[in-house]
Amino acid sequence: MLPLKVAPYFVDYVRHQLQELYSPEVLEREGLTIHTTLHPEISAAAERAVQEGLEKLEMERSQLATDSAEMPLQALMIVLQPKTGAVLALVGGRDYDVSTFNRALYALRQPGSVIKPFVFLAGLDQYTAISQLTDAPTTYDLRGIPGHAQL
Repeated sequence: MLPLKVAPYFVDYVRHQLQELYSPEVLEREGLTIHTTLHPEISAAAERAVQEGLEKLEMERSQLATDSAEMPLQALMIVLQPKTGAVLALVGGRDYDVSTFNRALYALRQPGSVIKPFVFLAGLDQYTAISQLTDAPTTYDLRGIPGHAQL
């Protein structure tokens, strides 16, 4: 297994998965060989991109920079192989030595525009590109409870 300094968030995640799959005795004594999808060069580039991107953002927008070393601006990056979905790199934060919390996997965040393709896909079940839709206010019944929200 790679030392923790190479792709630390990725390696940490793999270690957690192994601990869920195998007993401590097996992990300590069996000499398992673990194969992953990690590409160390891509991972190093992703870590640099996160670090340099945050530094550039803080320089350009000084209001985003914090004086607190405990709460610096954070980012994450996941690099996938498009054809297979294999995770080539996973960066869970600005600096693993400062915070081991993996934001890529465990942070609670708003879905933002990522949800739009799923909404559009669901709409394709009922509508086509030439369907006419009204933009009049509509009341929806949610789980049998009369809805109060109008869209």
